[in-house]
Amino acid sequence: MSMYNEHDNEFDDTLIFDRKDIKDKPNPLLMPYEALVAYSKVSDYGCKKYGNRDSWKHSATGVETYTAATARHLYKFADNHLDEESSLCHLYHALWSISAAIWHYERIMNQ
Repeated sequence: MSMYNEHDNEFDDTLIFDRKDIKDKPNPLLMPYEALVAYSKVSDYGCKKYGNRDSWKHSATGVETYTAATARHLYKFADNHLDEESSLCHLYHALWSISAAIWHYERIMNQ
């Protein structure tokens, strides 16, 4: 059974996405591997800096805090690709920060 339809020169996604057990569920495989690595590097750095992986979850102003952090890292990326403190790319930090903002946003919206 091939996922590639030779007659139409395209992939048949029904073999992957029409299964009952995965229909309408998010597909984490859509995130590029490089983005996952970048996210993990910033998460590891934060864990070393703050002593745990969850301190960011306790912010009362999480959406604003992490949206502002995202903006700062994006602005700084234009001047210097690497964060001075962590030596990681500012885009990596922006990805992590916007993910944290989304986490806080979803908690607020689902209350």
